Amino acid sequence: MSIFSSLTTNSSDLWRVQKRSFLLMYLNFKGIVTSVFLLASLSAIVPFITTAGLAYLVQSIIAAMQGDKGVSITLAVIFVIGANAIPQVISIFRDYADRLLWLQGGAFLNLLYTRRRMEIDIAHYEDPKLHDMLQKIEERSIWPTLNLFDAQTANLTNIVGVVVSSAVLITVDWRFLSILIIGTLPRLFLSVVYGKEVWTIFDANSEERRRFGSLKRLSEDLQSLMEIRIHQIRGTIHDRLQQLLRDFTAQQVSIENKKLLWTVLATGISIAAIAVVFWLTISSAFSGAITVSAILFVLTAVREFEGSLERFFSGLGRMYEWHLFTRELFKLFDLNPVMPRQQNPIILAPGTIPQITFENVAFRYPMADTDVLSDVSFTITKGSTCALVGVNGAGKSTLVKLLARFYDPTEGRILVDGNDLRDIEIESWYRLLGVLFQEYPAYRGLTVASSIALGKGDREEDTGRVHDAAKRAGADQFIRAWPFGYEEIMGKEFTRGIDPSRGQLQRLALARVFYRSPKFVILDEPTAAVDAEAEGHIFEEIEATKGQTRLLISHRFSTVRNADAIIILEDGKVSEMGAHDELMRNDKTYAKLFRIQAKGYLDTPDVAKKRPMKKKKTI
Repeated sequence: MSIFSSLTTNSSDLWRVQKRSFLLMYLNFKGIVTSVFLLASLSAIVPFITTAGLAYLVQSIIAAMQGDKGVSITLAVIFVIGANAIPQVISIFRDYADRLLWLQGGAFLNLLYTRRRMEIDIAHYEDPKLHDMLQKIEERSIWPTLNLFDAQTANLTNIVGVVVSSAVLITVDWRFLSILIIGTLPRLFLSVVYGKEVWTIFDANSEERRRFGSLKRLSEDLQSLMEIRIHQIRGTIHDRLQQLLRDFTAQQVSIENKKLLWTVLATGISIAAIAVVFWLTISSAFSGAITVSAILFVLTAVREFEGSLERFFSGLGRMYEWHLFTRELFKLFDLNPVMPRQQNPIILAPGTIPQITFENVAFRYPMADTDVLSDVSFTITKGSTCALVGVNGAGKSTLVKLLARFYDPTEGRILVDGNDLRDIEIESWYRLLGVLFQEYPAYRGLTVASSIALGKGDREEDTGRVHDAAKRAGADQFIRAWPFGYEEIMGKEFTRGIDPSRGQLQRLALARVFYRSPKFVILDEPTAAVDAEAEGHIFEEIEATKGQTRLLISHRFSTVRNADAIIILEDGKVSEMGAHDELMRNDKTYAKLFRIQAKGYLDTPDVAKKRPMKKKKTI
């Protein structure tokens, strides 16, 4: 693609991103942005104010030397001092406004980006294109957007400088301006071409750089580091990182080498143009066509025109590069929901204890070839406890994602009190919902109490409820054993920090669910990381909670046998359904798996040792 077609193709996109970037900052920081642009405009005329002062002083000195008694050298000196003081004052206030905008604008954009990340539909994360987009954004964070705004401000200064210096040059000799324009044009082509080249590398290698980032993060994760040491694969990981980095860096170096050659050539043309203008200026002075003061203005105008135009072209190239990175940020902001939202959704009343029905539900993940669930139908009656059992890969976790409406069924529907889940306002549904997933965040940097209180983060932290929730989850005892108890910070990288074990993390996650007091509870392997004693306590607390509909997902049959209904999933389909006794009488998959697991418990040596021995009869 030629430079001309590149400019034509991308000009509308460049303008759109430029405009949006400016409005984003202006609408949120009107006072600061207005001050920045006003001071930037004033900065452009500063060199001519200084030159005017100097020219006035020179003319005054020449006039005084020629015997003109009406000239005041003192007044000329005061004028020069004032002309030099004005730029310093403008610079002080401009630097202050720039720093203020970077501080407040940076905080604003960081929060906006973080919030948007949390709002993106979970289904989007199945798409590699989203990860490519995030890779481009996270490599430079939100700074290209601030850099783009800075470039806009700088180019306003440059444009004003070009206009003022052009006016001076045209006034003296129109040829000066023409020669300088011809001499500086090569810079424009270079700036745009190589701005696009840099982006092309980042755009084309997004997945490779994500692979580099993933491997690099292995060196930052303690669990990964332990395995790397034991498996003796430090050299292997390092070599793969080196290869990925070498390939990417080689492309950048190649571009920089080509850019250097053409930059030297373009600079030579620019210097030649300036030399011609200087020669013409000196010739005009000797011929008496212009005065000494005019020479000063011409020299200043040449310097400012060439400098402003060079900075403008260079800034334009940087703006082009930064607009490409900023465009990715705006794409993220504009990402449409995968899950459609109804214009007039059904709002569930707070405190509703729901009944859940699956009607012929089938589901296939995006870009997958086969269904994970097929023709699934069952009902979880209001206020009951339903258990879901199945081997790994049967579709249990997918079913949870559908209930959380991270995805919609490919076929069939999920009903909540007779209403299609797709027609219900998602926020009102989440207010009723409490889910314990198989993986649970540690919320590092927060206190233990605050991490539990996030179960109901929309209201003020209640210390009594936090402690009660921890007791019910079997977490209170180990929390109080920590040096700072509930005020302990999650994460050893912090002062007073603690790294809970996996079992402790699970109980803290369960405490968040208890703190939330939801009306529909989904517990996915709620006791997978705890011992048998803790498991018994947790299920006593779960069963003691009234006014809830519950769905338990577990591999442990001891945790599900007391459920009102048990559903067996096999290969994405419901193969059996009923209460424990009924399923045992049917003697199918559930009964078979139950007996295998029960036999495993009975045959465990530790269990055998604990069995009470029969007393020998004495005669």
